[in-house]
Amino acid sequence: MKNHLNSLKLSVSILLLVILSATTVKAHTNLIKSTTVQDSSGSSVFLQQVTILTNQALLTSKIAADKASNSQLKSLGQQMVDKNIQMMDELRKLGKTKSVNAINASPQSGIRPDGRVDSAPINLQDTARLNNATGEAVGSSKNYNSTVNDVDVAKEIVNLKGLNGAGFDKAYQTSAINNQTKLMAALQSGTTSTDNEIKKFARKALSVTKSNLNKLEKMSF
Repeated sequence: MKNHLNSLKLSVSILLLVILSATTVKAHTNLIKSTTVQDSSGSSVFLQQVTILTNQALLTSKIAADKASNSQLKSLGQQMVDKNIQMMDELRKLGKTKSVNAINASPQSGIRPDGRVDSAPINLQDTARLNNATGEAVGSSKNYNSTVNDVDVAKEIVNLKGLNGAGFDKAYQTSAINNQTKLMAALQSGTTSTDNEIKKFARKALSVTKSNLNKLEKMSF
């Protein structure tokens, strides 16, 4: 009888241990899944936000490289075009590895498949639709979580293309400083990411963006 009671106690103890172990494993698995989802979501938001801001910098800088009256600003505009083309290419590759379709490499987005840049993407030229601010001019805007969306970018491009001379130079400088400041903030958040690839990209791009901002702020007209 005593041996039977001891066996029963042992069986109960083993059962409780198995249940506890299973519960612990399940909780740990759920935590890993939750962390993975959060990291994936964070990477997606980061890539989409940085893509919008980088695309804005690229498109507006292309306009500056074409029509700035100040020679130094014109030269800086071209430098920023070159740097932002590289950043967009890196974002495209990074987005592919993270399964994030943050970049639409088409004439409509200003980036052609062969890497050429349009100073005024086709669907940004429809100012009537832009003035309605419905988001239809660039259809992906509503999918992005950013302080700047595609419609904001489109309006900025239309505004800059309507200016000339010193007026354009000053407006572009103000726009570019604002853009690079926001881009720095977005990239700064990426430097603390738990994703090493995101962190590496953010640190590299942050250095380039800081340099651009410093040059823009030093210019006077």
